[in-house]
Amino acid sequence: MNFLLAFVILFILAQRTNRKPIPVVDSVAPDSPAQEAGLQPGDRYVAWNGIPIDQDNVTPFLQAIMASPGEQVTFTIERNGHELDIPVHIGTSNPLYGAGVGRLGTPLKTITIPRPSLWQAITHTRESFSGLFASMGPTVAAILRPKNGQKTGNGVVGPIGIMSVLGKSLGYGFETFLYFIAIISFNIGAFNLLPIP
Repeated sequence: MNFLLAFVILFILAQRTNRKPIPVVDSVAPDSPAQEAGLQPGDRYVAWNGIPIDQDNVTPFLQAIMASPGEQVTFTIERNGHELDIPVHIGTSNPLYGAGVGRLGTPLKTITIPRPSLWQAITHTRESFSGLFASMGPTVAAILRPKNGQKTGNGVVGPIGIMSVLGKSLGYGFETFLYFIAIISFNIGAFNLLPIP
């Protein structure tokens, strides 16, 4: 049921979405891995560890960031007509997403696109759902096999922490709030499948 709720919310958001991300840095979050590496608004991502990034494969690129917490990667970017290789240490997202999900701190610019067809919305929903599955691997590994003497479950928040983050998400708009609900619903469904007493 939790998976179904997450899928329905993502489908509704896909139907409403008329903005598409492009591989150009819109802003850089303070104290983020991107800021530490020197990324700037307007930088265009050209490649990730030598793998080309273009307008058609932004979603796999974002999923790769989520699945690479703590890794050192090299971005090739285009800035003022010149290509630069910038090493970046991928950070870890806040606990709402679970321990061990990659974070960069650079929202991407978006372009306006026509409202998607039913098939395009289903495809987009499937890609988003796949991204949630991809983020579960590092999360479960971090909880079940903590590193460096950390306690099991370190970085996981309970209901009060989740409600706090949900309240903050409303400040970013109702669609962001719905997306967080989809993430939470998905994670609850995934953890219900784990053999944890």
